[in-house]
Amino acid sequence: MQPIYYRRMPEETLVLSFSKSISDVIASYGVDMDAVADAARHCRFDEPDVGPDRSSSGWDQLPNFTCSSAMIRVLGAMEQYELDVLKALLYYRPAGTQYEGLDVIDAELAVAIEMPDPNGRYKMPALWSWLKKSAENTTERRKIYKAVFGIECFPKTFGNMRPSEIKSYYQDIYELRNALAHGRSFVQISLREYCKAEAFALALVEHLSSTCLEKYKLGV
Repeated sequence: MQPIYYRRMPEETLVLSFSKSISDVIASYGVDMDAVADAARHCRFDEPDVGPDRSSSGWDQLPNFTCSSAMIRVLGAMEQYELDVLKALLYYRPAGTQYEGLDVIDAELAVAIEMPDPNGRYKMPALWSWLKKSAENTTERRKIYKAVFGIECFPKTFGNMRPSEIKSYYQDIYELRNALAHGRSFVQISLREYCKAEAFALALVEHLSSTCLEKYKLGV
């Protein structure tokens, strides 16, 4: 039996092939890639083009592009979970910290995925029509959770971090997400850092879920 040999394709060839296929798709929409490249070479007042660095991406930074893209998605999902849980609490437990019931109920999916009417109003609950915009801000959302329900958004424990470090990390990763999403500055994301963020998101989900069940008899 003859041995089988595998030839590893040079990374440069893979990058070039991937880049070419993407360029072809973009060009199919009528975008002149040569004109775009030329514009990048002749910036206004001969200033340097900071776009590639600030975007934390580029064909020469594919690993970072992959990790940073995944980071944006997992933190976006974490934020949406916080919003969905808050909306459910406001709908099912509007009394907040004054709630004293004993019956356990599960939040219906319809509450989380409710779309606003043509006037931008919600029904589950109607209060969400006015609170939603404020709740989309990380700082304001934490204030609502704390003031109305006595809940801290971030998990009580995470690895060997102290409570103050957990709180700081919670805020830091949101700032990191915003920097990546809006291209404010170059951000290097390692696979280890992404895995830590995903673990934190899962810890936060478990924390909010168990807290809602324990304090408010609400399954989320």
